[in-house]
Amino acid sequence: METWRGVVNGIFEGVRPGAALDDATAARIARALVREPLGYLAVEDEYAALEDAIRPGTGLAEVVPVPHGEAAAREFLTAVRNEMDAQRPWPEPALRRLHPAGWRDFPDTPVARVGMSYAHLGMLIGEVFRSPDEQEARQVLVLRLASGAELAFVAPWWRGSDDVAVLLRGSGHAPRDAVAELVRATDLRPADVTSLG
Repeated sequence: METWRGVVNGIFEGVRPGAALDDATAARIARALVREPLGYLAVEDEYAALEDAIRPGTGLAEVVPVPHGEAAAREFLTAVRNEMDAQRPWPEPALRRLHPAGWRDFPDTPVARVGMSYAHLGMLIGEVFRSPDEQEARQVLVLRLASGAELAFVAPWWRGSDDVAVLLRGSGHAPRDAVAELVRATDLRPADVTSLG
């Protein structure tokens, strides 16, 4: 599916049933898109998707829910895009979820060990671990920190342990600094994370 279709679907799922496609709704949706981007998208991706969606001839009518016509939807999406513009510069989120399949591109030596199960860690971080594919037994969460450092949390890693391995990707990011940034951005305590090597 083209990115713009997924973003338009996500936007209209956020419109309350019976709500008017007015400026207040556009502002609410724009704030949500900036604060908590959809799926694995960055705010820039959402904005570009809106630009694509409002272009004439994109087939917007195929995606718009029944109560709204194409013209009203295009006008509303334009208002959402304009509200996003008004919120510039967009804040860099403390954590941004990336696709779990990307964990395979990380160095395979953990930089830290989190002393808890992946389910508990997911609750503290406020994110869900996922299996990268049907053949993968491991549960993975990949995050980009505001500094640009990328962390992959992988479990199981060590035989007989529920602890979560932390892998680091990104030149110029010291493991201790990345772990400290993670602790500041979440409900983790420094004692929960052991730096390795």
